[in-house]
Amino acid sequence: MNQKRYLIYGLSKSGESAFNLILNKKDNFYLYDDNKEKRKFFYEKTQNLHNVFLLNKIEKAIVNYVDTIIISPGVSIYNPIIEYAKKRNVEVISELELGYKYCKNKIIAITGTNGKTTTVSLLYDIFKCAGFKVEKVGNIGCPISSVAKNVSRKTILICEVSSFQLEAIKNFKPNFSGILNITLDHIDRHKSFENYKKTKYKIFNNYNKKLKIVLNQNIKCSNKNIKNNQIFKFGFKQCKNGCYIEDEKVIFSVNNKREVVCCLSDIPLKGNHNLENVMACICFAKFFKIKNKFIIKAIKNFKNIAHRIEKVYQTSKNIFYDDSKATNIDATIKAINSFNEDIFLILGGSSKGYKYDNIFKNLPENVKNIVACGQTSYEIFATAKKYNIQVNTFKNLKEATIYACKNLSVGQSLLLSPASASFDEFKNYKERGEKFLSYIKEFYE
Repeated sequence: MNQKRYLIYGLSKSGESAFNLILNKKDNFYLYDDNKEKRKFFYEKTQNLHNVFLLNKIEKAIVNYVDTIIISPGVSIYNPIIEYAKKRNVEVISELELGYKYCKNKIIAITGTNGKTTTVSLLYDIFKCAGFKVEKVGNIGCPISSVAKNVSRKTILICEVSSFQLEAIKNFKPNFSGILNITLDHIDRHKSFENYKKTKYKIFNNYNKKLKIVLNQNIKCSNKNIKNNQIFKFGFKQCKNGCYIEDEKVIFSVNNKREVVCCLSDIPLKGNHNLENVMACICFAKFFKIKNKFIIKAIKNFKNIAHRIEKVYQTSKNIFYDDSKATNIDATIKAINSFNEDIFLILGGSSKGYKYDNIFKNLPENVKNIVACGQTSYEIFATAKKYNIQVNTFKNLKEATIYACKNLSVGQSLLLSPASASFDEFKNYKERGEKFLSYIKEFYE
């Protein structure tokens, strides 16, 4: 057999899982990460392997030499090295594509701008409740490469898929796939909203007649080969195939044959966006003929995802919500619209390349106070000013949080929903949410 030469670019969870999946004694492996500490870790891990080489830099000569480059989600297809590789016709694939190649399981793939983690987690609970063998993989934290050879073929993989992962797929063909929503996000990465949408639609690229897809009613299927009877829609309007709400009940329909699945009173999650997530889950569950009693039980017992409109603190006068996972405008708008009580809103963080007008154009009256912090604070301030809305700006999240705590009115909820990435101050949205809670405790305790 011919020896193959792989370059693995990015050595966090995805890259490490890809490396472990394909490591063998006959092929050559070249490893690189922009982070020196990760390179050092891998050097210590692999220094005794004769066919593994740690790179301090990716030279063009290496790109010309290798057969396949496997990229982690953090490596853009617009990276100069990757663009050069494509011009040289070197195969470039994502870790998702690699994991799929070795995977023999049924896969449910779910993408969307917002709601992916909630939907994947709830669907996982529904399948577990119904007695299925199931694993959560993908963008949710467990790379598909890490389970591709390690789980029973009977196990269903529910895969959260990001646009970063879809950029470099080739043959990825899930058995069931869905798009929850597509709104403005990641323009800094994808260069334009049109590119971002096209990347999301790649989840349907590899068509087959058995494929079933789940779509928000606001989204059209981009693949003309897919027949109408393969598409199940979810939303707030009645539909022939799919899931919708009518008379305070959630209805599932196949060829207009209606079935009441549950009541709105069975759903504890806040906001219409979460009703959409639940309806998407119901569509996927019904493909597997899961009984309503299991669906209802899982929904009733579902705990909201950390850092997603999560109630994290309460005093006798106020409630505090961590929505740090809202890293784009649409997520923040949905969070705001989930509240009936008065809100004190914290915005801001690092830029993702878009404008903030949509937050302020139709700002609900219950948003009484707004502060902005971090890299995007001045842009948010200037945008709000156009709409005659006052925003106070602060250098960092700590200053913004302490100011908000000092100025909360009785009965007003404090909501951190940044509409921005976290990388100006924090390594990710999780750390930002944890720090937010620590600042609140520091003030009150």
